[in-house]
Amino acid sequence: MFHQDLTPEFWVNLAATFFFAATVGVMLFDIRTQRKGLRQEAYQAVRADHTELVRMTLNTPLLNQVFENIQKPDKREWKDFTDDEKTIGHYYGLTFDLYERLFALYNEKKMKNKEWTQWMQWLKEESGHWLFEYIFRDIEDVLDEGFVDTVNQEILGTHKAPPI
Repeated sequence: MFHQDLTPEFWVNLAATFFFAATVGVMLFDIRTQRKGLRQEAYQAVRADHTELVRMTLNTPLLNQVFENIQKPDKREWKDFTDDEKTIGHYYGLTFDLYERLFALYNEKKMKNKEWTQWMQWLKEESGHWLFEYIFRDIEDVLDEGFVDTVNQEILGTHKAPPI
């Protein structure tokens, strides 16, 4: 009785089912491979931008002050800053943009915890200059809220932005 049910239509349907399943499997594998490639591409782009920031510190010795603990001299506004202070401020603006993108990659699980911890350590190394917090407070409203919270907690030691 079982052999009588194995008509040509049965075999065609069985073959079509296997072909469909194989096609779906290949598509899923391809999508996964593409996602992995995009993750790598995004991370490599951020690393290239970080290399440019490091190159800036090498080419502009003034920027090495970002690694020093320099306190704010007095309450001033951007228009009163020296050209050197503005240069350092612009560097920090670029730095925060870079680290916000790294934070996004970390949140999207495109970076391991160990890597994120190393990146945060690097950012902490650059946080001693008074302009770090000044620029951060100036632009925090346009940054990702989770990134702002992370910098506040892990680097600045606050949970809420104090007034400048």
